[in-house]
Amino acid sequence: MGIFGTGLKFTIEPFYLGLKQSKLEQVKWNPQKLAFEPNNRVGREIHTCGLRVYGVYKWGLDFDISTVTQFGVNDIQKEERHEAYAFTYDMGYTFKHNWKPRLGFFYGYVSGDRNPNDRTNQRFERLFGFARPWSSNDFIQMENVKTPKIVLEFEPIQKVKIDTAVIWFHLASPTDRWNVTSLRDKTGNSGTFMGFEYNFRIRFPIFSRLKANLGYAYFEAGEFTIKTSGRDKVSNFLYAEFTAQIFE
Repeated sequence: MGIFGTGLKFTIEPFYLGLKQSKLEQVKWNPQKLAFEPNNRVGREIHTCGLRVYGVYKWGLDFDISTVTQFGVNDIQKEERHEAYAFTYDMGYTFKHNWKPRLGFFYGYVSGDRNPNDRTNQRFERLFGFARPWSSNDFIQMENVKTPKIVLEFEPIQKVKIDTAVIWFHLASPTDRWNVTSLRDKTGNSGTFMGFEYNFRIRFPIFSRLKANLGYAYFEAGEFTIKTSGRDKVSNFLYAEFTAQIFE
């Protein structure tokens, strides 16, 4: 869709996702304890409605905005309601240069549970989302997080793409968990700052059918992480990924 005379082209994308999970009672083997343990899956029914708008201006500005709301029942047996929401905002500008440099800003907010003792869950259900888009370290999932990010992308040589970013991670709700680490302070007295990340990535073809993705990510613990875990050491993550096309 475009607006005549403005140079703006955009797409409006509404969507709906439904999750219905039946209650399941079974036992599973715990290899660490060498014993069988209960594995009780609660019954849930969660509805996810969202709206995404993305587009570009002809003079180099691009944007991608989405808002999502969830409602339903988080635990049918306990009659625990589910009321969660999320929104993301991504905007960038591509400069007129042979390297195609793009400077972008991203902000995401994903709700967390405000009160662990009530019968309403505000923790966003991430459904099938994965962690890499939020953190190169895979530390962040799409729940209970608010994060600003500054991104720089450029292509110094044809087909050689480089991007780098600085990111700050905060809990949306100080009383809810940081799921990947299992850290949580139900009192909310440990603050919200999980940590700071810097990452760098380069992607390029080695041969016509072999591509490389090399990256580095640095993570420094914040107040919440230090207070709840007692660890203040930094993390350095270096990775190499290769993709081969076997068949045409």
